[in-house]
Amino acid sequence: MDNIKEILVISEYFAPQNSIASIRFTKVLKYLSRKNKYHFVVITRKFEGNPDPMLQNELREMGPSVSSYSIDILDNIVDKIRNRKRKIKLSKETPIASSSTNAIKFKPYRASTSTERLYKLVNTLKYIYNEMLFARRGIALINSLDIRFDCIVSSYGDAGSHLLALKYLKKFPDIRWIADYRDPAITYYRPPIFNPFFDSILNKSIKKAHAITGVNKISMGKCANTTKSFVIINGFDSEDREEARKGSIRLNKEKFHICYTGRIYGGKSDARILFKAIHSLGQSGEILLSDFQIDYAGSNFDLLYHQAAEFDLTGLLVNHGYVQRRDSMAIQNQSQILLVLSWNDDDEEDVLTGKFMEYLLSERNILAIVKGNKLDCSIYRIINASNSGFCYEEARGDSEYKNFKRYILELYQMFKENGEVTYRGNPDVLKQFDYKNIADEFEMLIL
Repeated sequence: MDNIKEILVISEYFAPQNSIASIRFTKVLKYLSRKNKYHFVVITRKFEGNPDPMLQNELREMGPSVSSYSIDILDNIVDKIRNRKRKIKLSKETPIASSSTNAIKFKPYRASTSTERLYKLVNTLKYIYNEMLFARRGIALINSLDIRFDCIVSSYGDAGSHLLALKYLKKFPDIRWIADYRDPAITYYRPPIFNPFFDSILNKSIKKAHAITGVNKISMGKCANTTKSFVIINGFDSEDREEARKGSIRLNKEKFHICYTGRIYGGKSDARILFKAIHSLGQSGEILLSDFQIDYAGSNFDLLYHQAAEFDLTGLLVNHGYVQRRDSMAIQNQSQILLVLSWNDDDEEDVLTGKFMEYLLSERNILAIVKGNKLDCSIYRIINASNSGFCYEEARGDSEYKNFKRYILELYQMFKENGEVTYRGNPDVLKQFDYKNIADEFEMLIL
């Protein structure tokens, strides 16, 4: 045991919480724990809801190599009150306005009404209070453990992770700190008046961290261009393929399935170009609308429903609701197209979602829609390099829309002729995104 390194990992999202945000460091620790060189102490946030069975199993597999502690903090009271008023269960046909706070939250601040700005002000104040509370309770917990750590890894978001790391560094300023940015600190949807608070976290990362990591340069903000900055992308876990086969959801094999699993960001995620293309192909007689099924798994079905309604295509939608990740992946594995909704604009550049990386595991054709006025986002580059699908960037204009529509038609015709769709993704390109390799990248910084 004398050679075992003690590593403190602060990640507000971690196994077994059923969230895509839990994946990054759950997977990294899963692979590093197998080396029998480390003991990880994980400080995470207490969560409500059912645990994810896949992540629960992985946490169990890590055994004594990982000791996880959760901190209870004040949750979003505003959203809780609103949700209590809407205890209407989502049906598979009819949406309810369950995503109203989601739509307001992720709406650009400059485009918000005065009422929405007030909500954002209150919500951000609540957020900052929560994160400071997380850090305060977290340092008390760590002190009670009486462990001298060799290294700290903290993952933003949320802000409390870095705030807690900085508190610990006051006591042990020479300890090695890896500051990870899974999400950007300064965002387009918060009131700019709070930017100095988030900016100070970035400044302290530059000053005190031994290494700074992020899923892309945009997420690292001003930290991106230092000599200690490293892009370590999110990824997929090849070992999840077997687990995904255990999902309980079965789709109709007679249908051409397009699926979207996960959160839809109100005001940013936009599937209307897909519905426009399907509607146009149906009107021209090139496809039969009755052959199509668009499957959604998540808690923002109403946002997708209203976009489909603009083209009178709500009848194609099937809402599976909020499901376990195993079932989410089962839906993906049975679909012909996996839909990605992202954006790349002046508010937020080069958004690279964890869900997109999970899609790469499914070995199914990915259809990405990237809104915004900027070109050549990471999703576009990855899809083209790996030949794993088609990425429509709005900034490319009308000619790209024609290619987008042609791609859907091509896969549909293949399905009608053969009963299945060929996947041509390049495994040699994709293997760099396997968490086995990503864990090794983190290990090089920990040592």
